[in-house]
Amino acid sequence: MATMKSNPQVFTPSRIVKYMLNIAGYRHNIVGKTIFENSFGNGAFLKEIVKRYINEGKRLGYSNESISYGLSRDICGIEKDKSLFDECIKDLDKIVAMNKLIPVKWTLMNQNTLQTKIEQKYNFIIGNPPYITYSALKESERRFMSDNFFVCKTGKPDYYYAFIEYSMNALADDGKLVYIVPNNMTKTWFGDKLRDYILPDLIEIFDFKSEKIFKNILTKSVILHIQKNSKKNLLTYYDINSKETLSLDKREMGRKWIFGFNCDKYEAKFSDYFKAANSIATLLNEAFVVNVINETNDYYEIFLDEETVRIEKELVKKAASPKYINKIKNEYIIFPYSYEKNKLKKLPEDVFINKFPMGYRYLCSYKDKLENRKSDNNAKWYEYGRSQALQHLNQPKLMLSTVITDKPNIIRLCNETIPYSGIFITKIGNYSLDVAKFILESCYFKDYIKTVGIHANGTSYRISTRDINDFRFPKDLICLPSNIEHGGANGKNNLCS
Repeated sequence: MATMKSNPQVFTPSRIVKYMLNIAGYRHNIVGKTIFENSFGNGAFLKEIVKRYINEGKRLGYSNESISYGLSRDICGIEKDKSLFDECIKDLDKIVAMNKLIPVKWTLMNQNTLQTKIEQKYNFIIGNPPYITYSALKESERRFMSDNFFVCKTGKPDYYYAFIEYSMNALADDGKLVYIVPNNMTKTWFGDKLRDYILPDLIEIFDFKSEKIFKNILTKSVILHIQKNSKKNLLTYYDINSKETLSLDKREMGRKWIFGFNCDKYEAKFSDYFKAANSIATLLNEAFVVNVINETNDYYEIFLDEETVRIEKELVKKAASPKYINKIKNEYIIFPYSYEKNKLKKLPEDVFINKFPMGYRYLCSYKDKLENRKSDNNAKWYEYGRSQALQHLNQPKLMLSTVITDKPNIIRLCNETIPYSGIFITKIGNYSLDVAKFILESCYFKDYIKTVGIHANGTSYRISTRDINDFRFPKDLICLPSNIEHGGANGKNNLCS
């Protein structure tokens, strides 16, 4: 049973259940082989498992009594939800009755899987673990996972990470684990430990990268086929939709698992010429990002609690966000810093009070919230929560969203404009930002993001600054063709005025 971020219960379609059992080889000679489903929900897997077990027992000539005993001995499961647990038991009893077998004393537990110690080792573990994202987990659940599972020690692991480690520890020496999980596990940076943990025993990946398996759920899925102590150096990757098959050397797998497009063969690297960085992080945009309703020579006027408030113009800069770029004309940001010779300069609080009394008074209305942010240790209450991006902002830059559909929508920003979400690009060499834009709009980058990006929805992919900086491309792309449109102050996709 999968559980998504908002916690709806999502059950595995019958065709996928059968497909996964076939992958594991759970078809013939399965009597006497133990199988474990440790989050069985309403029993989608268990019902098919029981049917196959009964049919195989009959094919091999076992008595009805022996088959019933085998069902009790060889098939095990856990489910936390009591109503689903009871529903599954009833359905399994019906299958037994329809086959005229004696009642089965099921080895099924209504417990929390991760808190249940299992001594037995299993020949098969097959299923669909809960897909609860890290952000949806309670703090107590995060601590429990961190304290008890190696793959959850660092970062922001999703709930199913712990299920995979739990299941691998419950496998027999040659046991097989077949799980369907989100396909972002092959790419997310927080999945490093998990990928390293399973790679030695991983033998196959089945990728449904452009097919929705679960109704009303946008997350795309992969099926992992793991065999304990397989000692295989090659991993077989199947693209279910294109029918493409790849044989990959595990020893050459990178931090992210890339299937298909290989940019490592190209000689030029984006970070050799440009730098991609995350935008500034105020950690309280409602305090710093303001909508200007009027301006004078010295002040901007904004609304605060249905009243008009003035803020000194010198304290405010134009703001930019990929999400609101079409509404950007009146969007500004309070900028409690300055630059001297391109070096960031912070404002001492007494200077702030004397120089910008109106702006200071405005921020004081948010002081409680500002002080309760999880800011950098050296950040003052009236400053942004994170400061790492500020050092590089006082120059021309490009801005794009972390979610890309088809190709990136790239906006030019001038020195004074502050991006407060998305990614911004600056140059570190002699090539202009027009070259960076041309590279990021190329077919090479389009193919690249489909392999390294985390599928968001539809044809959209989520990328990181590291993905952009690591992008490799043919070196002749940096020779900007003469017909590339240069973005002046009034150019298309330009926010420099």
